[in-house]
Amino acid sequence: MHETGNPNSNIFSEIAYMKRNYSNGFVHAFIDGTHIINIANTNYLAWGAGYPANARFLQFEQVEVHSKKQFAKQAANAAYFTAKLLKQYHLKPNDAAYDGKGTVWSHHAVSQFLGGTDHTDPDGYYKTAGRRYFGQAYSMAQLYQLIKQDYGKLN
Repeated sequence: MHETGNPNSNIFSEIAYMKRNYSNGFVHAFIDGTHIINIANTNYLAWGAGYPANARFLQFEQVEVHSKKQFAKQAANAAYFTAKLLKQYHLKPNDAAYDGKGTVWSHHAVSQFLGGTDHTDPDGYYKTAGRRYFGQAYSMAQLYQLIKQDYGKLN
C-alpha cells in the first residue's frame, strides 16, 4: 500500500502522471474516497516499492483526499480492494508490520523488513488525516482490522 504524497492532485491526474512516467514507478491501482481504479492487470509486475518487493506484491496508490467523509470512504475502499485481492489469490490476511512476514504490506513495512526503499507511506498520511478529520491518528493497524472484516464477508 502506497500513498501519493501529493495533496494537490486527484485520482485522474495521478493516473495520467503514472502513465506518462511508468518507467520511474508503476502500480496496479489507485484508490480515493469515490473510486478504485485498476490500471494494470495484477498478474503483471509493478515497480513502486523497490527490490525485492516489486517481484512479490500487488501495489496500489491512495490519493490524498480532503474531507472526513472521503477519508473514511478511502479507508473502506482500500480495505475492500485488499480483501478482494487476497481472496482472488487464495491468501489469508496477515499483517507484515510486526515481523516482516505476511500478505498485507505497507510501503513502510517494505522499507523496514525488505529494504530497497526508505519510504514510510502511508503512515504519515493516515496519521495526519486521522487527526485532522477524527481528532486522533489513523494507522495501518486500524486499516488491517477493516481488511480482516471485509475478507470475512467475501465468499
